[in-house]
Amino acid sequence: MLKKTLIACALVAMIPAAAMAQPEGEEPATDGTGGESGGAATGEAGAAASDAMAPSGGGPEIFQKGAMGISFGLPSGGFSPAGTLNLTYFANEKTAYDLIAGLSFSHGDVTDPVTGMTSSQDLLGLTLGFGYRMYKKHSGKVDTFLEPQVLIRDTDMTNAFADTLSIGVGAGLGAEVMFTDWFSVSGQIGAGLSFEDKFKTINFTTLTSGLAATIYWK
Repeated sequence: MLKKTLIACALVAMIPAAAMAQPEGEEPATDGTGGESGGAATGEAGAAASDAMAPSGGGPEIFQKGAMGISFGLPSGGFSPAGTLNLTYFANEKTAYDLIAGLSFSHGDVTDPVTGMTSSQDLLGLTLGFGYRMYKKHSGKVDTFLEPQVLIRDTDMTNAFADTLSIGVGAGLGAEVMFTDWFSVSGQIGAGLSFEDKFKTINFTTLTSGLAATIYWK
């Protein structure tokens, strides 16, 4: 009798243990109210939120195809002559075409070195150029770019067109700071090569600088 009682107690003790045991290698049970499945869903939602909040690395919103800008060169010297205007047209968010144009006019007395006679003279100058701006990196409100340029300039079109004509090529590395979505100030340094005096005079300059303020619209 005692032997049968002990066997019965052992069987009763083994039943709950077998029911609670989990086979080795089997994933924990999940349900729709929490547990393991709830934790996984929470982790996926957190990862999606982190991706959404991560910076995209793109440029300003105005930098897109069809956007235009006009730049006023500041009197700081540089490859683009002071007094010129730059009209920029964006082909896409990373590249833009840059049309450079400027007019100059002066009136004053000129003394002939041979006769010594003084006469009044008007000087009309013209500058035309083209640049191709390539934005390389966007970091916060600062955008860096590389821009090769070609310039044709004449300081006296009315009296000595060929003698005062110059042709220049060069490239600048610059940075543009966006103060608002539509206004920026940029500066650049670079090198330029110019041909003057009917190609008899060649000038090469390095570390030239230039500053410009730009207004954008679309």
